[in-house]
Amino acid sequence: MLLDHAQGMVFRPPSEANSFILRITLGCSHNACTFCAMYRGIQFRTRPLEEIRCIVENAAQRSPDIRRVILGDGNALMLPPKNCCPS
Repeated sequence: MLLDHAQGMVFRPPSEANSFILRITLGCSHNACTFCAMYRGIQFRTRPLEEIRCIVENAAQRSPDIRRVILGDGNALMLPPKNCCPS
């Protein structure tokens, strides 16, 4: 079931086969590694909180049995906490 319509492929570790990959960024912030071509052709961008919120609400309605969420794409942890957690 498709819950996120963002461009590019979703790269899923085999151990996370049943997890929801929540792509809070798209692409990779570095995207210049000589050994990696996973995000070539995708311009890096962070997703606004409102866009992320809509994806989460859609996923909760369409797949209420989701139990694990993985923050995704090339460098999801570079997103500043203020962008993820409203005050």
